[in-house]
Amino acid sequence: MFPSFCRRRLLLHTSKIPGEGTNLFQSIPGAISLAHSYSSTAVSPVPNSELCPATVSYLISCGLSPTAAAATATSQKIRVVYPDKADAVCALRDYGFADADIVRTVRSAPSILVADPERILRPKLDFFASLRFEPRKLAAAPCLVVHSLDKNIVPSIQFIRGIVGSDDELRRGFSRVPWALTVDVDRSMRPAVEALRRCGLADAAISKLLVIQMGVLMTSPDRISEIFQELKAVGMCTSDSRFPY
Repeated sequence: MFPSFCRRRLLLHTSKIPGEGTNLFQSIPGAISLAHSYSSTAVSPVPNSELCPATVSYLISCGLSPTAAAATATSQKIRVVYPDKADAVCALRDYGFADADIVRTVRSAPSILVADPERILRPKLDFFASLRFEPRKLAAAPCLVVHSLDKNIVPSIQFIRGIVGSDDELRRGFSRVPWALTVDVDRSMRPAVEALRRCGLADAAISKLLVIQMGVLMTSPDRISEIFQELKAVGMCTSDSRFPY
């Protein structure tokens, strides 16, 4: 009847997500300064489109195919100056990132190449692995790999888990909209959930909705209210138990 229509309305009005080729650090508050804090002389910008053979060789030594290595090296015009300080690619491969995942990750977040693998990357990758998050899904939201584990990632996971009820449901929601975890709990997630409650959704319905379309957490409270008003104006019963579907 109307369940799928309701879901599409919420999906269409969620915040615009940066697409392929967009540097996600530019769209996440505070992420640029966070990324800079991990940088070192291991990587430097390349002023033109000239391909750096040393960089390509390094990436191939990490296990990337020649094609993927060239694509990674040219995507953000980066140059690996000290290969011994830039072993993040090996860390990503250890956790199951395929060549395409690594290219996609570095293209959006090149500072990952010089993030400390042991101190910065592996604790987060271990955490994501414990939740059985797929590497290809993490590659869709690479800024998660450099967000603070204690200040950003864990609070977001705990907040969503508290609503959806289990890691299985959390994983299902994440798989559909990985970038939903990139927004702040207090600035975006909590206000969105509170707006859903004010609009009449019961907690059980909110839980189902987040599993189906976790991107609603990125929608402003005002926009959520507008959507519900639009739905009610066309006779949609948002209190119906089938609404989230």
